[in-house]
Amino acid sequence: MTVNAAHVLGRSDRKGRVAPGYDADLTLLEAPDWRHLAYHVGGEVVSAVVRSGRLESRR
Repeated sequence: MTVNAAHVLGRSDRKGRVAPGYDADLTLLEAPDWRHLAYHVGGEVVSAVVRSGRLESRR
């Protein structure tokens, strides 16, 4: 969720940013550039998953 979408939904006090105190679910990708992802759609590009601000899994 982006900060603008969070604001429209009235949730910008806890969502929409990667910052201390905000809710965070993140997928960290191992790619040198965003264009890399278009050519590796079926590949293993997930480096780590953060759910509710905690590291869930790591490659």
